Amino acid sequence: MIRVLFTVVLCLGLSASGELIEGDVLEKFTYNGEEFENVTIRKVTPAYVEIMHSYGGETIYIHKLDAEIREEHFPNYNLEEAKKFAADEKEYRRQEAEKKKAEILKLIDDNGDKILKVSMLKVLYNVGSSGFLVKYKYWKHIAADNYKLTDAPDTLLIESTSKVKSGQLIPAKIAKDEYENKLKLYEIGTYTYVSGNQSKTTVKKYTLSARKFVEYLQTVK
Repeated sequence: MIRVLFTVVLCLGLSASGELIEGDVLEKFTYNGEEFENVTIRKVTPAYVEIMHSYGGETIYIHKLDAEIREEHFPNYNLEEAKKFAADEKEYRRQEAEKKKAEILKLIDDNGDKILKVSMLKVLYNVGSSGFLVKYKYWKHIAADNYKLTDAPDTLLIESTSKVKSGQLIPAKIAKDEYENKLKLYEIGTYTYVSGNQSKTTVKKYTLSARKFVEYLQTVK
């Protein structure tokens, strides 16, 4: 059993029994050898207590407290109830994570038309913090097992903070016997720039990050 120092000083609104409940305000609070000030009991569960203090927040697991302290401030604590609560909470979080994952996958699937698969990027030049302009190559199916590495006419912006060199290939090499467009580009809007003849050109803006793509889709829903 891990013995944890737990001290309450000048509790405002503490129940007569000494039991800590949600909303209690403590002037000082010592836990595991560290002293906190201006403490508010934010949440009390069968397994743990969440507090807010002058430095942030803390989670206190009741089973780690000294038995005497536990009996005084958490008289209704029951180890079996705490285990069940912890297990139920873990399962709830797992289900929520699965639900969120399913929602994200559906969001990506519903916006598959905004995902461009290419074999290689050729950097034109950097455009500052916005990223870099590229042309791209892709494997074009000609007939049967015949594929041709083809240059697309489109210019794209790849949003990135990385600095690249003009003429750089991404990736540097491709396996020409696989004939597969492996590189995924995710569309996240448009970008307008001024070309050498001072005319404005608008191109599609892409990211290489699926996470940024999802964040973009969620903001424009």
